[in-house]
Amino acid sequence: MKKLTIIVVAVLVLIVGAFVITSRSGKKPEPASSVEVSSENTITYTDNGFEPATVTVKAGTTIRVKNNSSKSLQFSSDDHPTHTKDKELNKSVLAPGKSETFSVSSVGTNGFHNHLNPDHIGTLIVE
Repeated sequence: MKKLTIIVVAVLVLIVGAFVITSRSGKKPEPASSVEVSSENTITYTDNGFEPATVTVKAGTTIRVKNNSSKSLQFSSDDHPTHTKDKELNKSVLAPGKSETFSVSSVGTNGFHNHLNPDHIGTLIVE
């Protein structure tokens, strides 16, 4: 009889515990790969260049580069054409309408440009 009581109590504890855990997590957790990027951390490329041309963020911030132009964009660090000043800014070619995110860790001020149109430039300040 004592064993049966212990088993019943254990099952009840498990059921109550499962209920408490599932009721607390009312919404599904977001996947680990999901990154929230605010509009302040978005650099948009248009046919006229980068908007905004100067961006200031904290180290560790995720930045989105969005290509809203009619041509491809290759987001690259200065200096042109070697792109050696901050290699974490060097990204692959983005077709019109596409975007890419990346995180910055190197504190400092770095220039960036469109490698495919190096007259379009900007500045990233990482604090």
